Parts: sequence; structure tokens; C-alpha cells
Amino acid sequence: MPNADVRAFAAANGATAYDIPDVDYSHVGPECSFDAFIRRHELGHPALDALAKIVRAADTSTLDRSAQAPGLLATSLGLSAMFADDHAMLKWGMLVYDSLYAWCRDAQAETHGWYPEKLRAAESRVSSVEPAAPVAPTRAEAFRYWLKLGFVSFGGPAGQIAIMHHDLVDSKRWISERRFLHALNYCMVLPGPEAQQLATYIGWLMHRTWGGVIAGALFVLPSLVLLIALSWLYLAYGDVPAVAGILYGIKPAVVAIVLHAAWRIGSRALKRPVLWVIAALAFVAIFAFAVPFPRSSWRRRSSAASAGASPRREFAGGRRAMARAARRMRPR
Repeated sequence: MPNADVRAFAAANGATAYDIPDVDYSHVGPECSFDAFIRRHELGHPALDALAKIVRAADTSTLDRSAQAPGLLATSLGLSAMFADDHAMLKWGMLVYDSLYAWCRDAQAETHGWYPEKLRAAESRVSSVEPAAPVAPTRAEAFRYWLKLGFVSFGGPAGQIAIMHHDLVDSKRWISERRFLHALNYCMVLPGPEAQQLATYIGWLMHRTWGGVIAGALFVLPSLVLLIALSWLYLAYGDVPAVAGILYGIKPAVVAIVLHAAWRIGSRALKRPVLWVIAALAFVAIFAFAVPFPRSSWRRRSSAASAGASPRREFAGGRRAMARAARRMRPR
């Protein structure tokens, strides 16, 4: 039955919909419908927990996480091939589940030359090495997160990227580490603000066009509101010592955010010595020798030279203009 028809059929027949999005018994991230059933009805028991691990591995294509999962999957597929009627299939399928539950509860000590403790040790090693599968958020959860991010993304691109990495990869597990770094590398190559591009791209990965539009818009609009509010505060009360002190106190906090972000992302992305050497050379080239980055700076320099202006004079004029603007903004 198509997913779109399941709710209506369940309501018409007094049944419970399951295995479709946004219902009580469904897949949520690395968990399957069996996990949802146990959690909703608070059926805590060691044998059920062991059975849930087998079912989860068979139902989420992670067969290496349980030695019994391939057998359960093969049996389920065989029953589906034998019975065209779901009720007949479930009659025999429940017997399989009952036998697995009985084994989890009472029969694990009987091995007949089979050593499940070795398999459990191997499963434990796999579980400790492999990260949990990403959890797909709902649209409402994604909207709330992108809105919050727009209000708290201090520290420029480095700080914003670090916040997204902490939230999306480590905390919420909405995207894998590998996918995040791949998206970051992709956005760094493109012209424009890489942090906003990264947010837009991740939003698109999770919810396609809707997600990209929402992530990109909410990344900018709340920050714009805050910028307008802070600008008004500075213009209206910039001469008040307390306000000036608060604004100056933000500076070291932002520097700390940027340094922490650089270390956090760098330690995840630079996994080989050669990458650390390349990163160090890039830092020296940009900081000590003023090598322009990104490539748009080269294009600006080339266009200035073709127009008859000195590239060095152009950049010197830009630095002087920035210095004058900074002096005007300095509290008196």
C-alpha cells in the first residue's frame, strides 16, 4: 500500500499506522518501529532489549551489528515470498519473533559448538568504532534550529561553521561527519560567504528546496535584525561607558570563538601530516605575506591592473579606508 494511503486505511479500519513518517511506530534515525513500540509502552526487559538489537540491525540494513540479524532478514524475506496475504505471513512471522525472544530470554547458554560471546565481542568493537547513523529531522525541528542559529551565530564564518558542526554532527546527529566536511570543502571552493552556503546546502540535503530556502533565509534575517539593533544601540548610547565596555568586551569573546572554531574544524579535517603542512603554509602566506584569499581577490587585483590602477595602491587604499572607518566607530 502506498504511504499516502496508509493513514486513511488505518482510520477506516480501526488499525494503527506504522512504518511511515510522523506516526508513533516508525523509524527515527537509527531506530526502527520495534524500538518505538518498546519505548512507547515502556516494555523494559533485558530479553526485549536483546531482541530489539537483532530486529533493529535487520530492519535498518546494519546487519554487522548483530550476528542473528542476517538470519532474521532472510527468514522475513522468505516468508514474504511464500505468502501473498500479509495476515498469513504475520501469523508465521510472529512465531519467528517468539522463538527469537525465547532464545534471548532462556536459551543463550546452549551453544552446540557456537560461541555467541565471541560474536558479541566483535559486535561491541564494531559499535564502538562506527558512529551512529544520522537522524533525519522533521521540517518543524529544522525550522526551529535554523531560526535559533540566525540569532546565535557569532564569530564570523569560522564560528558559524563550528556551531553548525557541534549542533548538526555531534549533538543532533542530523548529518554525518564525512558529509559535513564534504559539504564544507565544496562550499569553500565556491565564491561568496561559505558559512551561509554551507547552511543552505545542508538544509537542501535534509529537505531539498524547502530546506535550502529556509536555512539560507534564516541564516541571514535574524542576524540582520540583531545588527540593526546593535547599530542603533551604538549610535544612541555609544558614549555611555557601560555600553562601550560591553561592546569592547565582545571582542575577546569573538576571538576566542574563532580560535576554538579553527581548532575544532581543523582537528577533524586535517588527519594527515601533509594536510597540517599545507594548512600551516597557507596561514603563513595569508598572514605574513598578504597573499589574497579567496580567488576573488586575485580577480579584483587583475581587474585593477587592467584598468591602469596599481594593485598595491588599490589594496593600500582599501586598508586606509577600513582604518578610517574603525577610528570613526571607536568610542570617545
